[in-house]
Amino acid sequence: MTQIPAGTKFHGVAASVDTRDKKSARRNALHEAYSIEDIQLSLNNFDFTDTISYVTEEDYSITYGDGASFSGSVMGSKITKDDHSLIEAIGDGNFTIPGGSFTFPQQFSGQSLSITSGSASGSFMLNQISKDDIGGEATSFLDQRVTEVIDQGSGDTISFRDRMSIDGDGNSSFSISKVIGNESVDLRLSNSETGFNLQNTLSDNSASVLRIENNNSAAILEFFNDYLVSETIPSLDYADDTAAEAGGVPPGGIYHNSGSIRIRLSGFDELGGGAPPPPDGGGAPPPIP
Repeated sequence: MTQIPAGTKFHGVAASVDTRDKKSARRNALHEAYSIEDIQLSLNNFDFTDTISYVTEEDYSITYGDGASFSGSVMGSKITKDDHSLIEAIGDGNFTIPGGSFTFPQQFSGQSLSITSGSASGSFMLNQISKDDIGGEATSFLDQRVTEVIDQGSGDTISFRDRMSIDGDGNSSFSISKVIGNESVDLRLSNSETGFNLQNTLSDNSASVLRIENNNSAAILEFFNDYLVSETIPSLDYADDTAAEAGGVPPGGIYHNSGSIRIRLSGFDELGGGAPPPPDGGGAPPPIP
């Protein structure tokens, strides 16, 4: 096969057309006929089967049959193979992927993997880095990953997301979310807060929001919207701190006596602090003047 020189131009003709040069030797030296196999060789033999590469210009858009669309100035590629479709794109415009209809606004770089057949059909995975401009001002810099799956039993769409963002005022945040329809559970951390903030929009107040397990998968604590449950504390039934200590409950540990919740206060001096101070932080209240 022939290596194609850089800058070569092409025009296509049917395979039956005779491409032998019949001009002068000087003219013939400026022409060469290449096959699709020659093109593949020049591109390191990359297999372009089921592959689409694209470049869009300003005010121009492309829409594929599966719902992926591109507009603005975008370049990238789409590979469809067997049971999945992989899209990679970078540009300044908009990129909407099928499935979850996620739109990459303004300047973005991203990938999406859509599963097109089989038991996981309709599910997808997404990586996105983008800058979202509104009114000419940078309002958000976003780095997020999304996995959206179809529950084979209920048919519900379940979305898992983790995202980091910086807004135009320099505020940053990180969150992990699970979304089912209009309901979600979100664990957030931002530079304006000292710790994690767990939020939810679950309509079922008896639904579990957070579960903390021991190494035997028993719930040490499980938080619901209306109550708190422990699968381990009921077994810690002791008459007093002495019995609780003998049973392995550490200073400050929670146990109960026939259902009455208690905290082991003995042993704090062993931790270097003596007994814990009263809630007001300082013994008896001052005398009234």
